[in-house]
Amino acid sequence: MGAPALKLEPEESVEERLARLESDVQHMQSDITDIKGHLLRVDGKIDALAQRTSESIAALIQSISQMALTHEQSISKLEVALVKSTSNLKVWWMLTLTTTISGILARAFKWI
Repeated sequence: MGAPALKLEPEESVEERLARLESDVQHMQSDITDIKGHLLRVDGKIDALAQRTSESIAALIQSISQMALTHEQSISKLEVALVKSTSNLKVWWMLTLTTTISGILARAFKWI
């Protein structure tokens, strides 16, 4: 029993290899075309999403600005009301103090 006999098969011809290579390239081109189509659709969706997001952010900023302005106006009104209230309180205390002092003087001088 000797060494097994080597089977020599002829290599593929250059034409066969070239044909297989061309076929593979066609499949790759088809896949790349599909990928490009998907990317264009995704790109459009991303652009639309970015546009909607920008519009939402702009609306939110405007809303916050309006709210801040309203808040500022409310605080100004409250400050004015507080000043008026404080002025009225001062007048009330002055009247009370004047009345009390007048009563004390009236008793001291025996007017009452």
